[in-house]
Amino acid sequence: MINGIYNIDVVKVPDRRSQGKEKQPVMPPHEARTPEDKVSLKKNPAEEITYGMLPNAAVTASTYSTLREMLVGIMEEQGITTRIASGDTSIDFRDLTPEKARELISEDGYLGVEQTSERIVQFALSIAAGDPNRLAKIKASIDKGFQMAAEALGGVLPDISMETYNAIMDKLDAWAESFDEASAQTDNHASG
Repeated sequence: MINGIYNIDVVKVPDRRSQGKEKQPVMPPHEARTPEDKVSLKKNPAEEITYGMLPNAAVTASTYSTLREMLVGIMEEQGITTRIASGDTSIDFRDLTPEKARELISEDGYLGVEQTSERIVQFALSIAAGDPNRLAKIKASIDKGFQMAAEALGGVLPDISMETYNAIMDKLDAWAESFDEASAQTDNHASG
């Protein structure tokens, strides 16, 4: 039960009805104070909680921490592990810091464009089993997967996802071209 809410800071607003020539003092924005409220949740005043604006770094850290905990909670409720493989180690989302996340998606990171696209291409090529005629179906499946991911994220994928998609398609096209070149060389040798 809330026993009381107390306003610590009183902000005076100039009376707009007065048409006098007197100027009200205006506090520059960088000197403006944010009002703070105190909420007493019990009768003991020692347990009052103060709310106010947090510094930007604290807001960012708090937001990241809250988002991470929500994600972990959702994953656990659905029976999904909070650990993912990262090369020869694994990453637990519970321990993931913003710095580690940046490292993972960096150019050389395990979840970066190059390594992620390479893993997807290797999987696709294993399904193709050396048959370039399967490439159209594989590309269509990859398109569908990226479209489904975009829909799940509100219709738009992050830039890193689109860069990964483009890298995958370029690598698959290069693989298909290697068959075209080999076929052309075989045809040249057969006719010569």
